[in-house]
Amino acid sequence: MIALIIVLVIAAIVVIWGIVTYNGLIASRNQVDRAFADMDVYLQKRFQLVPNLLATAQKLTDQEQAIFEKITQARAAIGGARTVDEKFASEDAFSQALRGFISYAEQNPQLVSQQGLSEFATSLNEIDTQIRNSQQFYNGAVLNFQNSAEVFPANIIAGMFKMSTKPFFKAADQEKENVQVQFK
Repeated sequence: MIALIIVLVIAAIVVIWGIVTYNGLIASRNQVDRAFADMDVYLQKRFQLVPNLLATAQKLTDQEQAIFEKITQARAAIGGARTVDEKFASEDAFSQALRGFISYAEQNPQLVSQQGLSEFATSLNEIDTQIRNSQQFYNGAVLNFQNSAEVFPANIIAGMFKMSTKPFFKAADQEKENVQVQFK
């Protein structure tokens, strides 16, 4: 009789531990999903700035038109992204195209002086700051989830319920290169 009670108590402890661990993993996974959704809001805000930029760009030269065509193509790729990895890759291409515009605008002050472009650049910088902050939060949430799901014995519960890891947001290779500064 006492042996049965001991077995039942041990079984109850294991079940309670499993429930608590499972609930913790779900909460952590939901935090990752929320962080991605928050980041996606800022990416969408930046995405929606492009039509205003393109309206201003209608009076530009061929070289400037080429820059805006790259932005338009990258923007279209975002709309076709279905997975998190595709979303990250298309956002990297979009960011690179926008950085090309900013770089060109910095080299051509007469372009920035056009009505709307300086406002666009200011809005873009603000949103880019928000995006970077949300990417850091997302990566922190992913790290927390992965740490929770990969440590023993929680990894047993994670494996039983097929809780897969989430991808980290990584900087594009172009963003990792050294910046070349030249003084004239």
